[in-house]
Amino acid sequence: MRKIVLALLAAVVFSGVAFAQSGYYIAASAGYPGAAIHFGIEDVGVTNLDARINLGYSYVGTSALSFGLDALYQLDVDMSEVPVDVYVGGGVGATFGGSFLIKALVGGSYGLAEVGVENMSVFVEVGPTFSVGGSFGADARLGVAYAF
Repeated sequence: MRKIVLALLAAVVFSGVAFAQSGYYIAASAGYPGAAIHFGIEDVGVTNLDARINLGYSYVGTSALSFGLDALYQLDVDMSEVPVDVYVGGGVGATFGGSFLIKALVGGSYGLAEVGVENMSVFVEVGPTFSVGGSFGADARLGVAYAF
């Protein structure tokens, strides 16, 4: 467990050089299996690639605090007249109870500037998860983000 925590922290610290001129956002989300707060950094060295740190709490099944790191890539998808940004990603996470998780996700973000609320967006994400212990699961969340 300690190796996982150190690896996640090292990834965040060493990639800080790439974050120097990127935008930041904070977010909160809830869904299955829990709720989380997120800190994200946009365009981390590659256009359309974001990095996000998560701190969450699982309220389904075994209750536990969790943390993780995600990479999100914004796709160039034409959504016609619907101003939704579509992205895919994946990440790793761990609970303070000792389990390690790998996940993939697809999501969409709707900017609220269309309705007069600048720097805010709502998002939805879904995807499969795999616990290193051998079990498969799912992750689904609805959230709100503020860019600064």
